[in-house]
Amino acid sequence: PAAPAPDPGEAVPSAHEGRWPAPPPEGAKTFFNLQLPTGMPERKRQETLVCMLREDDRRRMDELTEQLCAFHEQRAHSRQVGRASPGAVQRRSLAWVGDAA
Repeated sequence: PAAPAPDPGEAVPSAHEGRWPAPPPEGAKTFFNLQLPTGMPERKRQETLVCMLREDDRRRMDELTEQLCAFHEQRAHSRQVGRASPGAVQRRSLAWVGDAA
Protein backbone atom coordinates (compact mmCIF):
# COMPACT_ATOMS: atom_id res chain seq x y z
CA PRO A 1 0.00 0.00 0.00
CA ALA A 2 1.27 3.44 -0.92
CA ALA A 3 1.90 5.82 1.96
CA PRO A 4 0.20 9.20 1.82
CA ALA A 5 2.40 12.13 0.79
CA PRO A 6 3.67 14.04 3.82
CA ASP A 7 2.78 17.64 4.50
CA PRO A 8 5.48 19.87 2.87
CA GLY A 9 6.31 21.35 6.30
CA GLU A 10 6.62 17.94 7.96
CA ALA A 11 9.75 15.79 8.07
CA VAL A 12 9.63 12.56 6.08
CA PRO A 13 8.89 9.51 8.31
CA SER A 14 11.73 7.00 8.69
CA ALA A 15 9.99 3.64 9.27
CA HIS A 16 11.34 1.35 6.55
CA GLU A 17 10.38 -2.09 7.88
CA GLY A 18 13.67 -3.64 6.74
CA ARG A 19 13.59 -2.23 3.20
CA TRP A 20 15.56 0.55 1.60
CA PRO A 21 13.44 3.67 1.71
CA ALA A 22 12.02 5.22 -1.42
CA PRO A 23 13.30 8.71 -2.17
CA PRO A 24 11.35 11.40 -0.36
CA PRO A 25 8.63 13.21 -2.31
CA GLU A 26 9.72 16.29 -4.23
CA GLY A 27 9.92 19.28 -1.91
CA ALA A 28 9.75 17.24 1.31
CA LYS A 29 11.82 18.52 4.22
CA THR A 30 14.85 16.26 4.85
CA PHE A 31 18.14 16.59 6.70
CA PHE A 32 19.97 17.32 3.45
CA ASN A 33 17.78 20.19 2.29
CA LEU A 34 17.13 21.68 5.74
CA GLN A 35 17.13 25.48 5.66
CA LEU A 36 19.04 26.90 8.61
CA PRO A 37 19.17 30.67 9.20
CA THR A 38 21.37 32.38 6.59
CA GLY A 39 23.20 34.51 9.15
CA MET A 40 24.34 31.47 11.16
CA PRO A 41 28.15 31.07 11.27
CA GLU A 42 29.48 27.98 9.45
CA ARG A 43 30.88 26.45 12.64
CA LYS A 44 27.55 26.81 14.47
CA ARG A 45 25.77 25.41 11.40
CA GLN A 46 28.03 22.31 11.40
CA GLU A 47 27.57 21.83 15.16
CA THR A 48 23.80 22.02 14.74
CA LEU A 49 23.82 19.41 11.97
CA VAL A 50 26.08 17.07 13.97
CA CYS A 51 23.82 17.46 17.00
CA MET A 52 20.79 16.58 14.86
CA LEU A 53 22.55 13.47 13.55
CA ARG A 54 23.49 12.36 17.07
CA GLU A 55 19.92 12.80 18.27
CA ASP A 56 18.63 10.80 15.30
CA ASP A 57 21.15 8.04 16.07
CA ARG A 58 20.01 7.97 19.72
CA ARG A 59 16.37 7.75 18.66
CA ARG A 60 17.09 4.92 16.21
CA MET A 61 19.17 3.01 18.77
CA ASP A 62 16.34 3.37 21.32
CA GLU A 63 13.90 1.98 18.75
CA LEU A 64 16.25 -0.91 18.01
CA THR A 65 16.66 -1.62 21.73
CA GLU A 66 12.87 -1.71 22.15
CA GLN A 67 12.54 -4.11 19.21
CA LEU A 68 15.26 -6.39 20.60
CA CYS A 69 13.72 -6.41 24.08
CA ALA A 70 10.29 -7.25 22.65
CA PHE A 71 11.84 -10.04 20.57
CA HIS A 72 13.67 -11.52 23.57
CA GLU A 73 10.54 -11.29 25.76
CA GLN A 74 8.45 -13.01 23.08
CA ARG A 75 11.08 -15.71 22.63
CA ALA A 76 11.39 -16.29 26.39
CA HIS A 77 7.60 -16.51 26.70
CA SER A 78 7.32 -19.02 23.84
CA ARG A 79 10.05 -21.15 25.46
CA GLN A 80 8.21 -21.16 28.79
CA VAL A 81 4.91 -22.10 27.19
CA GLY A 82 6.46 -25.01 25.25
CA ARG A 83 8.59 -26.28 28.14
CA ALA A 84 7.49 -29.50 29.84
CA SER A 85 7.74 -30.02 33.58
CA PRO A 86 10.69 -32.09 34.91
CA GLY A 87 8.31 -34.93 35.85
CA ALA A 88 6.91 -35.09 32.31
CA VAL A 89 10.41 -35.32 30.85
CA GLN A 90 11.29 -38.18 33.21
CA ARG A 91 8.06 -40.06 32.41
CA ARG A 92 8.80 -39.83 28.69
CA SER A 93 12.39 -41.00 29.15
CA LEU A 94 11.18 -44.04 31.12
CA ALA A 95 8.24 -44.84 28.81
CA TRP A 96 10.25 -47.60 27.10
CA VAL A 97 10.24 -49.57 30.39
CA GLY A 98 6.45 -49.93 30.21
CA ASP A 99 6.64 -50.91 26.54
CA ALA A 100 9.31 -53.56 27.24
CA ALA A 101 7.30 -55.23 30.05
